[in-house]
Amino acid sequence: MTDATSSNAAHFPEPNPTASLLLSHRPPAGKIALVLGTGKLAASRCFALLEAGIRPVVISVEASARTQGADFCPEIAHRLASHQVSHHSIAAHLFSTRTSVQTTFDAILDSYDGEDNLIFAVCVTDTLHSGDDEPASSAKVNADDGDDAVATEATLTSYARAEIISRLCRKRRIPVNVADKPGLCDFSFPASYRFPSTTSTPSSSSLQIAVTTNGRGCRLAGRIRREIVSALPHNVGDAVEKVGLMRDMAKRQSEASSDPSTSDPTKPPRRKGRKNGTSEIEEEDLSFDATPLNSPVPQLAPKNPLESVTTTLRLQQLQAQHEREQHEAEERTKRRMRWVAQISEYWPIEYLGNLGEGQMDEVLRTHGEPSDAPRGRTSSRNEEATTTPTQSVAHRARSQHSLDIRPPQPSTGRGHIYLLGSGPGHPGLLTTFAYRLLTSPTTSLILSDKLVPSSILNLIPSSTPLEIARKFPGNAEGAQSELIAKALRAASEGKTVVRLKQGDPFVYGRGGEEVLAFRAAGCECTVVPGISSAIAAPALLGIPVTQRGAADSLVLCTGVGKGGGRVKLPGYERGRTVVVLMGVARLRAVVATLTEGARQSTGDNGGDIGDREGGVYPPYTPIAIIERASSSDQRMVASTLEGIVEALENSGEQRPPGMMVIGWSVLSLEGKGDVTVQDDALSLQGEELERRDRERVSSWLKGRRWIVREGLDQAYRSALTAFQTNPLQFSESPLVHHADSPKEERFNKRDEAGWAPPRYPTGVPEGGWMAGEAPNRPATDQIAYEQDKTYAEIQARLREW
Repeated sequence: MTDATSSNAAHFPEPNPTASLLLSHRPPAGKIALVLGTGKLAASRCFALLEAGIRPVVISVEASARTQGADFCPEIAHRLASHQVSHHSIAAHLFSTRTSVQTTFDAILDSYDGEDNLIFAVCVTDTLHSGDDEPASSAKVNADDGDDAVATEATLTSYARAEIISRLCRKRRIPVNVADKPGLCDFSFPASYRFPSTTSTPSSSSLQIAVTTNGRGCRLAGRIRREIVSALPHNVGDAVEKVGLMRDMAKRQSEASSDPSTSDPTKPPRRKGRKNGTSEIEEEDLSFDATPLNSPVPQLAPKNPLESVTTTLRLQQLQAQHEREQHEAEERTKRRMRWVAQISEYWPIEYLGNLGEGQMDEVLRTHGEPSDAPRGRTSSRNEEATTTPTQSVAHRARSQHSLDIRPPQPSTGRGHIYLLGSGPGHPGLLTTFAYRLLTSPTTSLILSDKLVPSSILNLIPSSTPLEIARKFPGNAEGAQSELIAKALRAASEGKTVVRLKQGDPFVYGRGGEEVLAFRAAGCECTVVPGISSAIAAPALLGIPVTQRGAADSLVLCTGVGKGGGRVKLPGYERGRTVVVLMGVARLRAVVATLTEGARQSTGDNGGDIGDREGGVYPPYTPIAIIERASSSDQRMVASTLEGIVEALENSGEQRPPGMMVIGWSVLSLEGKGDVTVQDDALSLQGEELERRDRERVSSWLKGRRWIVREGLDQAYRSALTAFQTNPLQFSESPLVHHADSPKEERFNKRDEAGWAPPRYPTGVPEGGWMAGEAPNRPATDQIAYEQDKTYAEIQARLREW
C-alpha cells in the first residue's frame, strides 16, 4: 500500500460490527408471516405486521380440542373475529419431541410458503423470559428399571423448540425472530412509533421512528423513543404529510405542463404513476437530482418569441420545441423539488405542519416558475425562507460555559442541611427558594433521590457535586442510611447540603425519618416544601381532588406499607376522592380490595395488599392512573374500577412513578362538566341512582372502554422549553444558610410568645396601606360619600328581601 493510499484510508471510519442493519421493509402484496404464540407479545407482532401490509397467521399449540382458543389474549381474539389475522392450531403432542417439531413445522412452512415463497418472516413469541439456559432438552428417561426399558425424550423446552424452528427457517432463507433469544434471531423489532396526522381526518402519518439498543436494554429503548417523540413538535406528522403533498403537487404540475397525454409520437411515454397519479420518485433517489443542497440550480431557459415558423422547417421546429419543453419541464420539476427540499431543511416544523393547500400551491408557484411569478413576491418568500429559521434558533439553550459559576463562600465552621422538595418534576413548578438552592454557588453538595427527573437535575451547575441514591429493590433502607450519613459528614465539614426529594419531603418521602436522624446527630435541618404530585398530578390532567357537587373530601393513602407490609384502604364514600400513591404495580390487588364484598385474599389477582375500611366501591366508579406527571412523557389512563386493569395492560409499558385517583371528581370537569353527583344521591336511590351513574360514566368515556392521554399540553411544553433555554435570573447576592447570620431587624423584634410586632405602628389599620406604601384616599366630597353609603345600605336590604 502506497503512502497516498494509507493517507486516504485514514479518513474513513473503521466498521464496528455490533450494530443492526436497520431497514424499512416494504414487502409486496400478498406476503404472510407466521406468529407462534397467543399472548400480548404475539398481538404486538401482529399489529406491526398488519401496519406493514403483511397478513399474520397465528399458530397456537392446543392441549386438546376443548381448550382451543382459551389462551388467546383479547387483542388476538378480536383480530381473529374481525378476520384481520388467520389461525393455525397444532396439537400439543405434535410439538413434544424434536422429531415431531421438525416434521410438523416443516409441513407448515411447505403449506404456507408454496411455490411463490409467500412467507415474509416467522416470529416466535412464547420464549419471552423463559429462562431456559440449556439450548435443548434431549435427556433420556427410562420407563422402568428392567432390561427392556424404553427410552423416551423429555418434553422440549420453549427454547429448544425455537432452536429447531430457527434452523428450519434459516435453511429456507426465511427471516426469523425469537423473543428474548437474540442468538436465534435474524432480525429484531425495535421500539417504534408512528406519528398521528390530522391533515384531514385523524389517521396515521407516514412518519415512523424506531430505536434499538441491539439487545442491551429493551425498556431503555422504549424510554428513549418516548423522549424523542415528546421532544418533537406536536404536528410533526402533519409536516411530513404537507411536504409529501408539495412533492406530489410539484411533480403533477410538471406533468400537466408537459401534457403527456398527447398523441404526439415524438414524446416519450409517461412515467408509471402511483394511485394518486404522482411519479414514483423516492425521496432518497439521488439519480433524480444529484445537485448538493447548497449548490446553485440551473435556471429555466426562457422561450424564444421570435421562433421561425416557416413551412419547410415545421417538423424540425416542432421536434425542437418539444425537446425544449421537455427540458423546461424537467428543470422546473427539479427546481420545485429542490425548493421543497430547502423548506424541509430550514423552515420550522410547526410552520410546515400548519400549511394550508393554498399556501402550499403558492409556495410551489412562486419558486417553481420564477418567470411567471412577481419578483417582489419571490423575494419576499426567499426572505422568509432565510429569516424564519434564524428566528427559530434565536433562543438556543445556553452552553454550560455560560453559567455563572462562583467559588464557594468561606465556611463558618459548621454546615447546614436543606430537606428540599422538587415538586412533581416540571422545572417551572419548583419554588423559587428550591431553584435558588439548586443553582446557588454556595451549595456544596446535592444528594438526590432516584426518582427526581432529569429536567430538575439539569438545572444543577456542573461544578456542584451531585450524588443520586443507589436505590433498587432490596436496598431501599441501605441507600437511605447511606444518604443520611453523607449529609451529616458534609455538614460536619462546614458544607451546605441539599437533600433533594421528589414531590414534597413529607408526603411518603421519608422526610420525617431524615429529620429525626439529623436531629439525633445534633444537626437541625431546614425543610423546603415542594408541590406534591398528589395534588399537582391530577390538576395537570384537569382533575380536581375536591370539587363542589362531586367531591368534598380527599383521602391520601399508599398502596405499599412499611417494608412492603399490608395497608388499609378507605371504603367508598360518594363525595370522597381517594389518591393512592405507589400502588400502580399492585393495581389488580388494589381493585380487588376496593370492590370485593367481603375482604379476603385475592389469590391470583396479584397478591393481597390489605383490608378495606368501609363500604364496597361500585365497579363503575371512575379511576385515573397518572404516570410521570408534569414530565414530557406524562400519561393518563382513565376508566372504571372494573375496566382499569385491562386498560393499563393494553396501553403499553408502565411509566413509574405513577398514582391512582379514584372517585367521581375524575370526570367532574370533563367536557361541559358534571357536578351533580352529590345532588343525584339526594333525589335518587337504588337502581335508579346506579342507572344514572352508569349513564354519567358512559357519557364521560364516549362509548369507549378507557381514555389515554399522553404528553404535556402546549402551554406546559412551551414553558418547559423556555425554562431550559432561558433559566431564571435572580439577584447576584448569594444565599445565606446559617442560623447565626444577620437577619432583617423587623424579624428580630418579637415578643415573649414569639410573634412578630404589629404591622401598623399606631395599632390601627390605615386603610390596608402601610406608611410609605400609599396615602389614604378618603372621599373628597363628603356628601357624595354619604350618598354612596346610603345606596349601599338600600341594596343590602333589597338583597335580604
